[in-house]
Amino acid sequence: MFYTKCGEHHMNFEANLPILSNVKEKINHWKDIPKNSQPINVIIFGIDTVSRSHAYRSIPKTLKYMTDKMGFSDFLGYHSIVHSTASAFRGFLMGMTEQMVVANCAPKRSTPYDRCPLIWKDFDLKKYITMYVEDGHQTFNWGGQGGFTKKPTDYYIHSLFSVMEDLRTKYFNVGKSSEITDRKAWCTSTETGPEFVLHYTKRFIEKFQNTPLFSFTWLAYPWHDYFYALAAFDDELLKFIHFLNSMKDLIDNSILVFLSDHGDRSSPFQSETIEGFIEKGLPALFIRLPKRLIEKYPEMNLEEVLKENRRKLIAPLDLHHTFLHLLYLEEMKSSNNTVKIFQPVLHDRTSLLVRVDETNTRSCEQLRITPEVCLCGKFTSSNDSSENNVNSQSLEKIPLVQKGLNDLLTPEYASICSLWSVKMSDVMTSTVMNVGNDTIDYLVQFAANPGNAHFEARVTEVLKNGIYDSIILKGEFSRINRYREQSACVPFLTEQDKFMKQFCYCKSNFG
Repeated sequence: MFYTKCGEHHMNFEANLPILSNVKEKINHWKDIPKNSQPINVIIFGIDTVSRSHAYRSIPKTLKYMTDKMGFSDFLGYHSIVHSTASAFRGFLMGMTEQMVVANCAPKRSTPYDRCPLIWKDFDLKKYITMYVEDGHQTFNWGGQGGFTKKPTDYYIHSLFSVMEDLRTKYFNVGKSSEITDRKAWCTSTETGPEFVLHYTKRFIEKFQNTPLFSFTWLAYPWHDYFYALAAFDDELLKFIHFLNSMKDLIDNSILVFLSDHGDRSSPFQSETIEGFIEKGLPALFIRLPKRLIEKYPEMNLEEVLKENRRKLIAPLDLHHTFLHLLYLEEMKSSNNTVKIFQPVLHDRTSLLVRVDETNTRSCEQLRITPEVCLCGKFTSSNDSSENNVNSQSLEKIPLVQKGLNDLLTPEYASICSLWSVKMSDVMTSTVMNVGNDTIDYLVQFAANPGNAHFEARVTEVLKNGIYDSIILKGEFSRINRYREQSACVPFLTEQDKFMKQFCYCKSNFG
């Protein structure tokens, strides 16, 4: 990686792909093995903050080409575990939730992720050439996280983006923060950051197309902060898809995965409507199986299985299990004891290469989807955000949500954060999400002061003999508008600090 500087402000950044010593060993390992005897490549590319519906609105040309010309399967029921990029990455790259990561490999927010079971380690052991590239701050480093002390994959260029941010913010006087509004800060040269990342991915694939490869490409900016900008990227993304489709030998031997982490969380329409709540929990997921995989395992009926699974409730842990399944397919075919090698179905995840839950009993709880984001239930068209219904039902909800918010302010944070106040007029919507035998589950979206902070919460009314008895909070609160500098007094030292960023209005803001 290098950069050149011409004059005071003109800087170009570039990253090459040298043949590293360990990569040379991998190339030598495969050089005498025929291509049709090599394992399946895995090519994953994703974009931050893209719901399935938003993808169809914003990149229609790309999706039409993927589905009509290339045969990608569109997964209608792909559901986020929690509305965060880190949770999605833990799910499909590690097969873990945040609690599992803390318990097993990264106990503190500042702990590096080197010991965590990232999926590319499994592919590396199988002699795959591996790449992970993400623009911007990078998910594993954002907000005081530990990142990696050692290069996690064969090709990894996070340091380029880190240096680029430092230099660009200095020379263009862009305030260095979690949101850089001047696009110059993320330009590498004549290319924008996303164009540079896709170009780097193309070069990686072209260079190592004759060797088994695993690539994971993630585009975060500008869409993390300006998700409407995705529509301007349709043509560029389509060029990348055309490139993949032009390499027939490659795609005949590669599983292709296009995905996102969650929908938009903070624009007014997307975050403060029931439609926006649904979109948040249903990110894009499109998968294309390679011809050689389908032909090699005809007994698995892979095309039919994938067609059925696209209509099932699917979570990131399922995706991770699918990648593992790919690695062990050949061993399972040649062994009499496949159970000891790999089990495609576990209690909380299932490989998408086998039929998912033929009894249709999958639930959010089973797949480790948190209660506050779960979209499963008997939705009704009833919405009690009308004046009469808000008046009749919100009287009980207001003190409950206000107390719940203020209970989050433990002594550590109460000394620096203001108490929240919620009035009846602050309830924006209160939507019936599920009706059970003795419960009614609501999604309540409301404002709180100071700071006009917007939140949502799941609230359950408990009935006895069909009559209202009590009301309880279900799961955690979610912030649904930007808090920016409102919580600047909260540090980024622990996972709890990150969580509390959205629930603090600093006393210092009052001057």
